Amino acid sequence: MTESVIHHLRRRARDLPDTPAYGRKVGDSWRITSWGEYDRSIRRVARALLALDVPVQGAVGILSANRPEWAITCLGAMTARAVPVGVYQTCSPEQVAYVLDHAEATVVMVENRQQLAKVEQARERMPGLRHAVVMDGSDVPEEALGGDAMSWGDFVALADSVPEGGLEDRFASLESGDLASLIYTSGTTGNPKAVMLDHGNLLDTSRIGLDIHDIGTADSLVSYLPMAHIAEQMLSIHMPAFVGYQIYYAGAPETLLDDLQEIQPTIFFGVPRV
Repeated sequence: MTESVIHHLRRRARDLPDTPAYGRKVGDSWRITSWGEYDRSIRRVARALLALDVPVQGAVGILSANRPEWAITCLGAMTARAVPVGVYQTCSPEQVAYVLDHAEATVVMVENRQQLAKVEQARERMPGLRHAVVMDGSDVPEEALGGDAMSWGDFVALADSVPEGGLEDRFASLESGDLASLIYTSGTTGNPKAVMLDHGNLLDTSRIGLDIHDIGTADSLVSYLPMAHIAEQMLSIHMPAFVGYQIYYAGAPETLLDDLQEIQPTIFFGVPRV
């Protein structure tokens, strides 16, 4: 039987649907989302991607800072047997265009209107790009991206046109050797290179990482380093989906210290600068 991170996440949602999966800061408090709700959001995004005719192994770009929609899109794309492609939010329009065009992405999820502007500025360099989705709830002008941009709410509503059975038929054919994610390098020796990771890679790395560091369901982590990097993806998306620990999305780099003091996570992942 084929196994993947998605299969483990679905078991978590089935067996412990009301257990907290992640938290995000809303005003002065943390809003908690359960594994059951997380799984439902992932499935709706997967169905919405099918509504946009994203093909099997088709690329879905993600241009955003860390937020729940990043993880939901990543796992939703994988559920639809598509391939998430993270783009660093600090990239210039030219760099964004290079990655999305190289990956042959037909859809890109952007955090806000500022990131959408980068896509609009370099649209002619991405002839295969058909849609952009703005995550932060902003109203998207009808003329944005030549009419090919939409809000997150409008995007998710597209799921209603695709039956759950249609998604399950596609998901059922997932194999461990299928491409699951493209991770683009920093490009220090030229243009960024796409590292190809399959579902087996992500599953085995999750299992090994959890065993080495003795991480379990009762643990928690504050997510703040760029999710376009595989290390943060492993710790904030794939490993928690595998075992079920909680993720808290930092409000901003400037609030990290306050967030750490409030959450007091059992896991901290840092870099020398931090």
